[in-house]
Order: sequence, then structure tokens, then C-alpha cells
Amino acid sequence: PKPRQFGQEVTKRESSHPGAMEFLNCCKKAKQNTFLNEDEKLDLLPPFKTADRRDSSRGGRRCSPKVCGKACCIAFGIMALVLVLVYFSVMFSMEDPCFVYEAEAALVSPKAAAKAGVRPPVHAGTKKNEGEMPLDLTGIWWIRWTNWTANPDGWNNIPWNRVTYGIYNALKLEELMSFEGATVNSTHFPLTLSSPTGEAYHWGFTNSLAGRIAMNFAAKSIPDAPLNINFENKTHAQLGGFGGRAYMTMLDEDRWLRSTLVEGDRYGPPAYQLTRIVYEDGSTSKYFQAFLDHMGSTKIRVFSNNNQCERLSGVAPRTWKSCEPISKECAVLNAAHLNDDDEEDKLGGMPLTGL
Repeated sequence: PKPRQFGQEVTKRESSHPGAMEFLNCCKKAKQNTFLNEDEKLDLLPPFKTADRRDSSRGGRRCSPKVCGKACCIAFGIMALVLVLVYFSVMFSMEDPCFVYEAEAALVSPKAAAKAGVRPPVHAGTKKNEGEMPLDLTGIWWIRWTNWTANPDGWNNIPWNRVTYGIYNALKLEELMSFEGATVNSTHFPLTLSSPTGEAYHWGFTNSLAGRIAMNFAAKSIPDAPLNINFENKTHAQLGGFGGRAYMTMLDEDRWLRSTLVEGDRYGPPAYQLTRIVYEDGSTSKYFQAFLDHMGSTKIRVFSNNNQCERLSGVAPRTWKSCEPISKECAVLNAAHLNDDDEEDKLGGMPLTGL
């Protein structure tokens, strides 16, 4: 048919053309809806014009590349995370760790362990094995991630920090420590305390998935590298390393607040209470039951020797290698290391973990 102006009445002969009237009605509607978005305009077009531009799997709506791209990335990220978690869950459920000692949380009490005929997983610090110092850091200490209330209007009450504490607390990554073997450079303040927190039976991880992964990373550290704490006086201290931002403040005889310098405030997050749950005589403190409630069925795990080579191989997920071949291989490597006068690695070593 002869071309006509928009909206001009069509002849009978023109209207007999397939789809002509439908197309004209569509154009009239489009003229009346000039402010419609692109997808709404597409809906006004006749089917024979849009069939090749629709996605039947989306009910006729197009998926823009930008939206589809984001959706694909999110879906891929979720799938990757699930696969990683499944992999670690399967591997660690099949593991048979060497050079690792595992025990029920209740057996942290030396008296309970003696009654059961087993050794406690963490050694309690005593005045004899800690050396002479004007501090009482004896016993066994719980790394208690909780929403402390020393400053009700402070960092601890920020919602995000509460969530962070809750997540880390639920992971049960690391729970206990001992100052056994600690030494000081002076019997008067200020002084520096050095504690071999990485040695066997000193630092308590757990058998949770997060705790097992943490032991894999901790195995790479030098076992006897000390953690240094600089005490200003009997109640305040600054931890060595950590960029000079980690502090300890005594709350009472059984609790120290481990906090972080944030915007000039030394009581900022992350912060937790280092809480004594076992005394040097083997008796438990009033916080021991809270520790048991927190642990539930989760067990404590510690390194049972100070051989870094055996630690690295012993905690790796595996099902095909027994402990004996690992010991033999490490004996050869350690012998070769003793003949090496290069002490660079040891001098540059970092503590197993820090407060």
C-alpha cells in the first residue's frame, strides 16, 4: 500500500494486508504512551515483530546483559563457596591427624583429666614453670570472645561489632592458652614478658572446621618463637607486634581485656576477655562452667610436639599416609637442617599465634 502519514485513515485495500490494522493500533497506543520504558514499549508491539527479541524462558521478558552478568557472578560465587566447604568438610571428616592431641573440654580441668586417667590438653602455668615475675598469669586462660561491657557507650555496642563477636565466637577457632615457660626481663615495672605460646600443649584450638583450618596455618609458624608483652605496670600492657595497636587491661584477677587501638581509643575492637578458668593448683574458677557451656560437644586440640616438619604434615587432610613415614621423612629433613648454619628463618620467625 501507498505510504501514509501517521494516524491517517487506511483504505479498505490497505487494511486487508496481514497485520496492518494491528500495527496501526499499536502505533496509536505508542503515541499515547511516549513515557513508557523500553520493556513496556516492546509489550505494545505485535507478536510477529517481537518474537525474535523475547526470551521464552523468562516469560517474554528480556534479560539485560548487566543484570544477567551480576546474577551469574553471584550464582558462581555461591556455588564455589559451597564446593569449598564441602571439600574441607569431607577431607577433615576423613582426617587422622598426627602429632595432635584431642580431648573433651571438661578434661581441661587437671583434676578431671587425672580422674579419667588421661593428660589435660593444655598445661597450666605455675609459679615454678613461669619463672619469677611480679604478675600472676598462672593457670589456663580462655580466649573469651564476648560482648564485654566495660564501656557501655563504646565500640562494643556497635551492632556490627556484636555480629562480628558472635560469628567468631561460634567458629570456635582458638579457645585456650597457657603462659607456661614465660620469662621476664625484669622483676620491676616496666618489663617485657616473653611467652612460648606456640609450643606443645600451650595453645588450644578445636576440632571444629575453623579450628582445624587454623591449625594448618599455625603449623607453618616457628613453635618456640615467643609472644612478647610489654607491661607498663601491673594492670596495663601492650603486645609486641600487631602494629603497636594491641593492648591488655586488667579487669580483675581472673580477667584481662585484650583490646585494639582505634581512632586514639585503646579500648576499641576487636576486643575480648582473656579469662582464667583453671588455677595453678588444678582447681577451676567460677568461669569454667561458662567455658563448658560455650564448647558444648566441641573438643580441644593442641599440638603434641615442637617439630615443625611433623606438625605441617600431621595436620594436613589425608587418608593414605600413616604417622610413621612422616616421622622418618622429617627426621631426615631435620638432620639436614642441623647441618645448615643459616639461622635466618628462625630469627625471622613469628609466634604461633597472638593474643
